[in-house]
Amino acid sequence: MVEEDIDVVLQKLGFGRMQFIIFFGCAIQQWYVSNEQFGSGIAGVAAGCDLNIDDERSSWMIASIFTSQILSSNVWGFLSDEIGRRKQMLIAAAMTMILSSISALMPNFWLFLANRFLVGCFVTGLAQAVLTYVSEFTQISLRPRIIIFVCYFIGLSMIYVPAIAMLLLPQPAVRISRYISMSSWRLLLWMNLFPGLIAFVLIYSMPESPKYYLSVDKHDEAYAVLNWCCRLNKGKDVTLQSLGIDRIALPRLRRSTMPIRITSRYCSKLERLWLSAKPLVQGHNRRYMGLCVTLCFTLYSTGFGLTVWAPRIVRITQRVEENKAILCDLMHIYSKLNITEVELCRLDFFILRSYMIYGCICLGTFMLISLLLMRFHRKTILILFSSVSVIAGLLLNVARGYYVLLICYVLLCVPPLCTLHMVLSVIIDVIPTRLRSKAVAFSMMIGRVGTLMATLYVGYTFTNNCFITFNAYVIIMIVSLILILLLPKDTDDIGTD
Repeated sequence: MVEEDIDVVLQKLGFGRMQFIIFFGCAIQQWYVSNEQFGSGIAGVAAGCDLNIDDERSSWMIASIFTSQILSSNVWGFLSDEIGRRKQMLIAAAMTMILSSISALMPNFWLFLANRFLVGCFVTGLAQAVLTYVSEFTQISLRPRIIIFVCYFIGLSMIYVPAIAMLLLPQPAVRISRYISMSSWRLLLWMNLFPGLIAFVLIYSMPESPKYYLSVDKHDEAYAVLNWCCRLNKGKDVTLQSLGIDRIALPRLRRSTMPIRITSRYCSKLERLWLSAKPLVQGHNRRYMGLCVTLCFTLYSTGFGLTVWAPRIVRITQRVEENKAILCDLMHIYSKLNITEVELCRLDFFILRSYMIYGCICLGTFMLISLLLMRFHRKTILILFSSVSVIAGLLLNVARGYYVLLICYVLLCVPPLCTLHMVLSVIIDVIPTRLRSKAVAFSMMIGRVGTLMATLYVGYTFTNNCFITFNAYVIIMIVSLILILLLPKDTDDIGTD
């Protein structure tokens, strides 16, 4: 009986029809995830008049969304490694779409807030399962490129949501009951669901990850999935057996002798969660988890933390008529002008257009990364983009002029935003299958902590201590650059699984 390593089998099967179907389903799912994460912010602002959302309540909503994602991340990572990637995605997707559609009907702020908190809990499981699932059907050498291709749909979402908002938000509300008026922001939340519905149908028709099956000792099921993949990729008459493969192996397979405490029925859920994740901080895994988790914190805080404030920066640089001033001087002038919005709930064409332009820049950056991956190592690209971010942050201290300032700001926050998924691809490569979802979940959880801290930090300091605010991010990106130098090169030092 010929036993073959699963990564060798995936390399022999290549990237064919099966992988394309799975990639397309996961990419559409990523589109929906981004719609929920990005669209809730736009819908929240647009709902300001209907639900009486002032600045304080906006802060509550942002904090609650991030908190729900932070609290639920590790639970979803544990579930994914226990029940499977596909099953987790289907549960998380169904609950996210149901709760999101219900949130569009909420008559007051507190019910809307509670509902969006629950949406955040479930969309977290969806976000982290997508990367794990698509990577486990892809040969190691193609994983970074495939993950970046999936990220194209993040940029697409950042264009789609404001484009739909431009069409819907100017439309008048239609009252359907005494307590609920069918406002345009409610329709926007429903329009964001369409990619999720398509993705749910596609993923429902897909098989479970063969690596997950092997990690739970279901060899026959894993063989059947790869055999189906073989027929789709090579032709219906070609099977694994015809290729001389009788059995699939996973070198870093889950040990059959699990600790008694984990399998005991008397073990608490929290204790089981800790014991199952404990190997992440032991042995070979400790170094790479430490590096990747810290990088997720720094890249999330710079990328997402500054992106949240991008429209505000655009508005300030446009309104203040001091074109020769540096950014921090503009902030100081703006704070003295005491400018307020005409309407709290108003999202004008200029702001929505800025969102779309930013989305186009992110999409273009993802495309550039995918092209660079054809010639350069993943580590080299991370070094290059982090260096660009550091230089742009330093230039913000001296740059003058509307367009120059915006270019420097974009170059500070877009590179870390667009490269953080490459760091997650390192985790997927170096961590064994039985721990992979937990590792991705924990890294994304720490990243979201960084985003929340960065959002609050910028909000409290960027008008009063602008110089400290932006130079702190330069220091953060320098730290990121040092950590990246310690990462492995693509397949160097990466164990098979």
